[in-house]
Amino acid sequence: MRYEDTEFDPATDADREAAAREAELARKIRREVLRVQRGEADDDLRADREAEQKKIEKTVSADAVADDEKRTTLSLSLTVSDKKALKMMAAERETTIAAIIHEWIQEYLEEVSE
Repeated sequence: MRYEDTEFDPATDADREAAAREAELARKIRREVLRVQRGEADDDLRADREAEQKKIEKTVSADAVADDEKRTTLSLSLTVSDKKALKMMAAERETTIAAIIHEWIQEYLEEVSE
């Protein structure tokens, strides 16, 4: 039972905001569960699985191409922000910085050969 004294409410604004966020999240979860139960989310789930599979295949094929060649070490001097950006990019793509650089080199070679 909620305390209804208009002069003093022990809940702070932060408490009320947190409760509202939790209630909204619970509503979203209930709606999504009902969508899944009714079969309305099947197409979305299938599309998500296919996109994830393509992402995995792309990563594996990019790494496989790079594994065929002998590797060497390269030291780079980057700004801290550039390094963070590269790490974020690699994490988002679920790959390595080396694979990203390899991809860039392949794109450059394709442009040059045209």
